[in-house]
Amino acid sequence: MYLSTLFLALFFNIAAFVLGIFALLGSTYNSEPLNKIYAAQLNLKNMSLEKVFPTVASQLSSSSSLTLSSFGLPSYINFGLWSYCTGNTTNTVYYCSKPNGIQNLNFNQILEDQITNTEVLSLIDSLADILLPSSFSNDINTFNKLAKAMFLCLIIAVVLLAIQMIITIVKIIFCWFPSTFKIFTLWILRVIAFLSFIGVAISAAISTAVYSVAKKQINNNSSDYGLELSMRPAFYGIIWGAVVASFINLLLVCLFCRLRDNKYYQSQQEIQPIFIPTGQQAGPYQTKQHDLPKFERTNSYYK
Repeated sequence: MYLSTLFLALFFNIAAFVLGIFALLGSTYNSEPLNKIYAAQLNLKNMSLEKVFPTVASQLSSSSSLTLSSFGLPSYINFGLWSYCTGNTTNTVYYCSKPNGIQNLNFNQILEDQITNTEVLSLIDSLADILLPSSFSNDINTFNKLAKAMFLCLIIAVVLLAIQMIITIVKIIFCWFPSTFKIFTLWILRVIAFLSFIGVAISAAISTAVYSVAKKQINNNSSDYGLELSMRPAFYGIIWGAVVASFINLLLVCLFCRLRDNKYYQSQQEIQPIFIPTGQQAGPYQTKQHDLPKFERTNSYYK
């Protein structure tokens, strides 16, 4: 029962670790399924170019059609935890930025990197004012700090899950270690499982809250311009799945620790010597001890 509980805890430990890795690596490389994992998507397909860029639109209308490609803009931008990807109207991702550390909510810089038309690029500040409502702009530093906390908590949780996985595998392989060492490692597993669960839970809660607020602010401010921010259910399914897996892992580790502690306590009780009182302290044993039958040995027989 003890080993089966430990194996089950290892299974959920690995599950939480894998899900956490996928959440971290989402939108870092232009290959499936990583380019399909993102926290939020900024949809530019229905953007009113005449309304967003009135000066540039009037200048370009005489020489070319007003399309996103003529402005050098993608159809949508997918935001991961520390990188982003862009795609065209056929929902095909064609570019993913390199991971550059902690991803900030900086739409200004992202749009500036994508625009190739110099005339449009000169108006990037106007576009940033449209995308970011005043209330959101005032609190952008707070959102960036929360984004950093989200990323760091998830990184720490994934590292702790990896450490716990290694300790658990070593514990299963070297099950002949002394009992004192086993109990010590069990307490280490308990602490690591608790900290990793807290880290994943905080990261999931912050990411959900941050992008929910960003979605509300941007959509309310720029709906007239055809700009829309949406959240990716698959990403939140992954990160909250990691929370559930790490929580089950924590419960199983604590249950295993409890069962193992009880087994160790019972084994210590079993090896205690049993003393039968004699003499004046014998109490009820005294009479019975004096009444025991006596045996005499004769030719290897008792009688």
